[in-house]
Amino acid sequence: MARAKSSGLSRFARIQLIILALIFAVSFSAFMMIHPKHEMSDLQSYKESRSRRSSSKFASPPSRSGFCPSQCADGRAIDNRICPKMDPQLTNIILQSLRKDSKVVEWGSGASAIYFSQCVQEWNVVISDRQHCENIKKLKKKGFGQKLKIHCSDAADDDDEQCDVSRDLGCDGKCLDLVIADGSAKEDCVLSSHALLKDGGSLIATEHKAAASWSKLSAVMEVEKTIADAEGGDVAIFKSKASRTSHKSHAKKKFVISDEDDGRSEKSADVLDPSWNPRDSKHSSNEIVRHDTSTSKLDPSDMQTAMEKWKEDETILKWKRARRNAIISSPIPDKFGPVEAYPCGATCSSSAAKIENTICPMMFAEEMKLLLGSLGPKSVVWEWGSGTSTLYFSQCVGKWVSVEHEGAWCNQMRQLAPPNVEIRCVPIEEEYKESFGSPGKWDGSKREFKTYVEAIKEVKSWEQPPDVVLIDGRARGDCSVEALPYLNEKSLVFIHDWITTRFGGRDKYDKALKYYDIVDVVEVPPPQSWRSASGLVKLRPKPEALANAKRAAERGEWNKLEER
Repeated sequence: MARAKSSGLSRFARIQLIILALIFAVSFSAFMMIHPKHEMSDLQSYKESRSRRSSSKFASPPSRSGFCPSQCADGRAIDNRICPKMDPQLTNIILQSLRKDSKVVEWGSGASAIYFSQCVQEWNVVISDRQHCENIKKLKKKGFGQKLKIHCSDAADDDDEQCDVSRDLGCDGKCLDLVIADGSAKEDCVLSSHALLKDGGSLIATEHKAAASWSKLSAVMEVEKTIADAEGGDVAIFKSKASRTSHKSHAKKKFVISDEDDGRSEKSADVLDPSWNPRDSKHSSNEIVRHDTSTSKLDPSDMQTAMEKWKEDETILKWKRARRNAIISSPIPDKFGPVEAYPCGATCSSSAAKIENTICPMMFAEEMKLLLGSLGPKSVVWEWGSGTSTLYFSQCVGKWVSVEHEGAWCNQMRQLAPPNVEIRCVPIEEEYKESFGSPGKWDGSKREFKTYVEAIKEVKSWEQPPDVVLIDGRARGDCSVEALPYLNEKSLVFIHDWITTRFGGRDKYDKALKYYDIVDVVEVPPPQSWRSASGLVKLRPKPEALANAKRAAERGEWNKLEER
């Protein structure tokens, strides 16, 4: 009986233990919902990884609450569980410069971005360590740095890839209040960000004396203050120099470029006075930003005078020389076009007009010859993809309209363009900026560049259709199809890079052959086996396809988005 009773008590005890265990489990789960362990462990893991990093010359104090201020300059609270790895004096200087509507770009490690972003409207941070960048993204998902826009890049990326953040900002000109750059930031990236600083904006550069990159900033910015840190390094606070140029309707376009600029950055020039109305700029809704200068409507004699002045403009010639030198000396073959393009022709094919040929198109001589042969002094040209071809070939025609998708480059082309050239800035569709990338990876389609492709519908209001269409930008195959109803039977269409061995093949371009006949084609094999080939095709509309396209356009059906 004693054993039976003892056995019964043991079972009862086990039941009690089970009940207690269930109560404990429920209580613990409730506690974890209020204090998520994964959030704290992610935060602690990040702090520990930071303590092992030595990417800054500043002392790396322990990240503990209270080490850095807990309020913004306007009194808003800051979660200071993560503090910037910088001198306290600099931390306070940055805090005092931030406002609720501030927009900032930082080339750095991310710790300061998590902290400071709580005081601004938007904080873009570019992190060159891919793993560290992913860690920052994880922290953002846990609630840290909700106003952050995080851009991951690799040290092996080329300059265009690393500087993509400047293209992703969604602004047309000067939109940044502050740029922060550490000593590892590439000079082209820093300069491209500087070009977007508002008048009076600041650029803070760490390791100022140690980083050669910052020396070039002195050409376009003034050092307002330097700060010495405890480890012997220093920080420079730059301020934008006041604009020295004022523009009237017929004033020459001006921009500032460093004496040492080698032209490698497409965005290294500081555009001082954009010659377009910012109220027309609606990139968020993808309205076309126009650049219709009064000089484009001059009578022939005045236009000739304006063109001669443009050819002699020393600031434009200086940019061209820097660009040419970068092409010739670049260690990366074909990055800015083939060196074999130099020297290029100095006269137009169908007239005695002289070409200012300091800079040449990104084409081989055979390609240039094919296009020049179709350009006359009264020709009207539509182009997708602005660049050195715009500056060169437009000297041989009456009117040239060019559409460009990349904002910073488009702004610079506006400052460089001859008086007979009009520029349209049309970015990638807003909904594809994040998934497709801004300004977009190579080529793309009408789906990502719908407004850009359909920009040609403006020619309906022209006195005559374009004589020549040059397609040298994005969505090339779709551009060729879109152009068809706005042409006539004599119009010619040229598509550059008409080759099968580059950028994933020519399959997207081949759709043009459904609507056009090939008149001529130039295919240039690579000068060396490890370099790129090139090619240019000359097309004419097929009569039946042209008639069908015009009827579809009249019904409003031609430019509907479809898989083409």
